[in-house]
Amino acid sequence: MSLFSSPFAEQKKEKSMSNKERVYLNCPYSEKDICKGAGGRWDPEAKRWYVPEGDNPNRFKRWLPKENKKKQPLLKIVE
Repeated sequence: MSLFSSPFAEQKKEKSMSNKERVYLNCPYSEKDICKGAGGRWDPEAKRWYVPEGDNPNRFKRWLPKENKKKQPLLKIVE
């Protein structure tokens, strides 16, 4: 934020990013201050933290959602 820009201008910029484009985080309430300190933003409508547009998601690695992959069985029994 520059010396002459207002916090409202930054909020308006964040609003331009649609909810579908946001990378939402799985941040528990007990870690909200850490997430905020790392630069995370709060979406009051979704009631979730997200990675701001243009920010590196790796900074929020601990809260990034896990991929839903089907687990492969370790052993396949063939008769």
